[in-house]
Amino acid sequence: MTQPSPKVAILQAATAAFVKAGYRGTTMQQIADAAGYTVPTLYNHFKNKQAILDSIVEHTMTEGFAILDTPMPSGLTLPQHLELLYLRFYTWCEDQGDAIRLISKLPEVVKAHPECNELEFISRVVALFERHPDRAALGDLDPTLAAWTLWGVGAGIFMRWLHHAPEIPLVEMAGYTVRVFFNGIRGERP
Repeated sequence: MTQPSPKVAILQAATAAFVKAGYRGTTMQQIADAAGYTVPTLYNHFKNKQAILDSIVEHTMTEGFAILDTPMPSGLTLPQHLELLYLRFYTWCEDQGDAIRLISKLPEVVKAHPECNELEFISRVVALFERHPDRAALGDLDPTLAAWTLWGVGAGIFMRWLHHAPEIPLVEMAGYTVRVFFNGIRGERP
């Protein structure tokens, strides 16, 4: 197994340290110790602790939004496309749980990073709805309203996982998210 680059190792160690002791309670020395580097090595890669946090946010958000841009197999119905999208996203959320939880606990960080808001998701999903060959699956629902509705359903399921860490893995909720979106809370599988 290959070792992560020093920068990635520092970000991983910092994320774990911030989650454990809080951003303010974590020192550069603690991050260096956890990463297996010296403090000067940290400063060689990052200006300060805030720059490390900013890099964690940027890296996490870039990865998360890249999922929306990942090519999909051709021939999927819109419900299948969305279920695969949510399978990928929820799997990524579970893999990046510490970073996501860290970001969610620091509202000032979210404010400083406009890419953390739902508008980016909405605009990409509207574009997906408008160009998808199975757009008729939305019926006469406006793509923007549909995107907001999908975001709301997914956000509710995501927030439950984020704040309550339920016994059901988030990835197992992908199909449910899509079924609720298309058919309501008691609807049948699309």
